[in-house]
Amino acid sequence: MTERAGHPVGDASTGLADRVSEVLARELPDGPVRVLVALSGGADSTTLLHLLRFGLEPGLRARIELHAAHLDHAMRPGSDADAAWVSGVCRAWGVPLQVDRLVDPPSDEASARDARLAFLQSRAAATGCDRIVTAHHADDQAETVLFRALRGTGVHGLRGIPPRRGPWLRPLLDVRRAELRAWATAHGVRWREDPTNHGEGNTRARLRPLLEQLERVVPSAVGALTALAERATAIDGDLEALVGDLADRVGMRVHASDGRVELPVAFTELAPESATHLLRDACRRAGIVPDAATTERLLAELPGLQVGRRLDVGEGFEAHRTRDAVLIVPPERSDEGGERPTSAPLRVDGPEGSGTAVLPGARRPRTVRVEWGARPAAPEAGNGAGGPGDGPGRRTVHLPAESITLPLTVRGWVPGDRIRLQGGTRRVVTLLSEAGVPVLDRPSIAVLVDADGCVLWIPDLDVGVENSRAAAPHGHDSLWMGFSDVGV
Repeated sequence: MTERAGHPVGDASTGLADRVSEVLARELPDGPVRVLVALSGGADSTTLLHLLRFGLEPGLRARIELHAAHLDHAMRPGSDADAAWVSGVCRAWGVPLQVDRLVDPPSDEASARDARLAFLQSRAAATGCDRIVTAHHADDQAETVLFRALRGTGVHGLRGIPPRRGPWLRPLLDVRRAELRAWATAHGVRWREDPTNHGEGNTRARLRPLLEQLERVVPSAVGALTALAERATAIDGDLEALVGDLADRVGMRVHASDGRVELPVAFTELAPESATHLLRDACRRAGIVPDAATTERLLAELPGLQVGRRLDVGEGFEAHRTRDAVLIVPPERSDEGGERPTSAPLRVDGPEGSGTAVLPGARRPRTVRVEWGARPAAPEAGNGAGGPGDGPGRRTVHLPAESITLPLTVRGWVPGDRIRLQGGTRRVVTLLSEAGVPVLDRPSIAVLVDADGCVLWIPDLDVGVENSRAAAPHGHDSLWMGFSDVGV
């Protein structure tokens, strides 16, 4: 980037500091607050930093502790000079600065943006900042809305750049680019010019002349596009509330254990618009927003999809068809802080005891606690049971002594498993299908098998040898077993 000074644009800076102060007073938490400014060294971010450091109302400025962060993407020669320049600015203005340089330069705009967002989030956490402030302004908003409209976006996309989302705050969204330049000129603020901002590879650079031409035809084009974003935000909020009510009525469920979303398959019988909104809402709750083409494909293919089959949603997400529902399933993730545990069956080889078994879950392992003995054991703290014998979260059975031969094993279901019942043996997969257990969940269904590999008990279905939970309850002729999910 090359250094530039501001150019006069009338008196557009009049009242700018007051407007920014009003936004911050409204959006920042009460009391002292730490704010991290995303500082590229360009005109917009440098002017924003100057506004926050010197232009705010004194009482507000006194309670804001400013920090700045600069990421060198290393995408062009000489980019390291920008980091040196912003370091000098921050030293002169008394603002602590976090700087980093990417080892592997991003190959495109999207990758650069993702790297930048990750960097800012990590530095905000490291410095204890409550908010991350960026310099997106009204012209950026107008370009975003125009670009999305040209791509055929819906109401959700027309919302444009949100003024606030989580820790991210954009206090300049009602400020024109010219106003920022006027402030820079009036206060002697200098900046670095990034040549990639004007290159053919930059989406905004290609849109900017188009927007300028539109303003020659409709002088209020930028204002109209930003107003459209505000109206779309309000409409989308109302629509989200309506879709939420509809989701409650049809029985949509979010599974906290693995983030999957269960949408009753009857939703496909709703009017097309309602079905579309429900499907997109289910995907959004699972963690993905499919594009229009993917949504249309899913709506066309889901009604005819066979039970047990699945469709790709994108980014590792899948839509699974069960007997009564469509499951939107997030990608498999390893548990935080360590490697993903592998399955570990539990061997029951004594007259009494306890232990845990790890079952191969579809998206994460399932850990279950098993207790056994001649009579029900008092539940331990934290296993979810409320007293001896049956209780919330605990399933129990009494197995006739003559029907079992130690050692027994608690493991996950596998194809080919059969269970011995009064009328003979049945395939476990048939029982799981009749119970509506989704195919992807079946490996995590626990089964108790004897020394010959025959299934004696399926705790999740409460199905066991002769359904004999009440048989010989006092222990001389039976083995009592209790089963519960760890943490339930």
